[in-house]
Amino acid sequence: MVFSFLGTAGIAIGIAIALPGHGMPRPMWLWAVFTFTYVYLEWNGVEVNDRLVASSASMVVIAAAVVFGPHGAVLGGALMAALSPLTPRDVKERRVFQPLVNMGQATLAVIAATFAMSTLLPDPITPGGLWRVAVASIVGAVVHGVLNYRFVLYIVKKVWGRTEVRPWSKLGTILPQLVGNGFLGGLLGAAYALLGPVALPLMLVVFFVSHMTFSSYSQLRE
Repeated sequence: MVFSFLGTAGIAIGIAIALPGHGMPRPMWLWAVFTFTYVYLEWNGVEVNDRLVASSASMVVIAAAVVFGPHGAVLGGALMAALSPLTPRDVKERRVFQPLVNMGQATLAVIAATFAMSTLLPDPITPGGLWRVAVASIVGAVVHGVLNYRFVLYIVKKVWGRTEVRPWSKLGTILPQLVGNGFLGGLLGAAYALLGPVALPLMLVVFFVSHMTFSSYSQLRE
């Protein structure tokens, strides 16, 4: 199963590279900033319910896809997701299965989400096209969340023989959060596209405020 996920993810990345009009995100320094933020948030996800670990990393993917536009969203997002699954805990505990499977499923989910977004995003982004950015961002967030959910269900069923992941197997309970994250991420990406690098500090602040919201909720729940 590990190799099937990794192989499928590798093929998907290859297709993303070969797709006409798709390529590396530009500028690369900005991609590096988004990737560092994404990896940090993924590594520091918090438990907001029994075994449901959440982070605002998906918001970073959505915002980056909007910033890089239809031509750089898919490959930029795929490479970003491929770098995040190996956490310090995996290294400490010498885990192999979990990071490899996470790498495959995360990459596939991000590729599908950013590809869906690339077909809907305006190019270039203008104030009059903000409604298209909002629609594309919401669609991308829902696709990303649903596929992540389905992939995890598949993995759990194959490994442990269970068809449900309690208690977050009810997808409807987290969809509003996915839509909200996608909408906000899309607006942040549009702000950067319209204003330039001056908007980057604001984006980073919102990413981490969202993360602190999850963390505060987790502490309150405990």
